Amino acid sequence: MIKAKVTKFTVKSLNEFETIDFRKINRDIRIFFRFSNEKTILVREIVRIMQPQKSYSVIDIGCGEGYVIREIHKKVKKCVALDPDPEMLDILKQKIENSNVFFVPKRFEDYESNEKFDITLTSHTLSFFKNKWNAIKKMLYYTKKGGKAIIVLHSNSSEQFRILEEMFRKAYKKRINHIYAEALCNHLVACGFEPKLDKVETVLRLPSLDTACEMSYFLFRIDYQKATSEIKNLIRKYLERRRKNEHIEIKTIHGIITLQKEF
Repeated sequence: MIKAKVTKFTVKSLNEFETIDFRKINRDIRIFFRFSNEKTILVREIVRIMQPQKSYSVIDIGCGEGYVIREIHKKVKKCVALDPDPEMLDILKQKIENSNVFFVPKRFEDYESNEKFDITLTSHTLSFFKNKWNAIKKMLYYTKKGGKAIIVLHSNSSEQFRILEEMFRKAYKKRINHIYAEALCNHLVACGFEPKLDKVETVLRLPSLDTACEMSYFLFRIDYQKATSEIKNLIRKYLERRRKNEHIEIKTIHGIITLQKEF
């Protein structure tokens, strides 16, 4: 339940968290989805929290290949698939045949509409926004009274999150400031909101060391191809220690934050 007024929610420190360059991570994300069960396990949990109904309108911000929309588009009145990458939207178009899905090849920062939605969703995209508070505020603006704003982030109890922190510290000798679900919840509570936090675990199972190295920016914020020999050796030794039966398995805990809009 949201108690505070949106106009009074200003948290400068939110914008001090890492901003990821989507162009650098885009290819890694596509590899990730080939070897993770996230698109089934996490999507199922998001849909459970959504509780989609035939009267609902939904906007998925940074929808990517549209795994959530694929699951719900026949259960709701309307879906808006918003993503700045037209290739991602093209993949989604090929997967569904339904006139109630509208494709918007834009950044959320550039999106404008007179329409408001029963559900506004963004899954693992908050780090792509330089001004994270503006993104959250805009989500709430486009959420109908009585509707839900849903934000999915990694949990700081996630193995994947700990790997990112550890490797970044070893490579750069400093701490990465990556936003995570518990931190955002703390910010929201401090500002008078009552966020609900659900958690779900998924598994990334990479078939080889070379595949893991290909995903080095996603996993560690290190471009393996451009890294020094010292950093490359560091990455390979670290991943070698995690290899089991020729596979590299990484568990991820996702935090699903729900804000119920009551005004």
